[in-house]
Amino acid sequence: RRRRLLLTRTQAEVGADVGVTDQVIHKFECGAVRISARHLWSLSRALDVTPCYFFDGLDDVEMGFRETRSFNA
Repeated sequence: RRRRLLLTRTQAEVGADVGVTDQVIHKFECGAVRISARHLWSLSRALDVTPCYFFDGLDDVEMGFRETRSFNA
């Protein structure tokens, strides 16, 4: 939402670029639905950012990554 507002674009405008309705953009923004990789890519293009933009500030725990152990055989 922050990036969309910074660009002074409406949900309908972004939705048209992404190929979804403004209602779906609203659901993405409030977290009511998950965003597929395809829509994340399209959103990043519509908002002129890289997909990494949406993950800035998150650490590994918040992103769901677990510590992995390496096993030496």
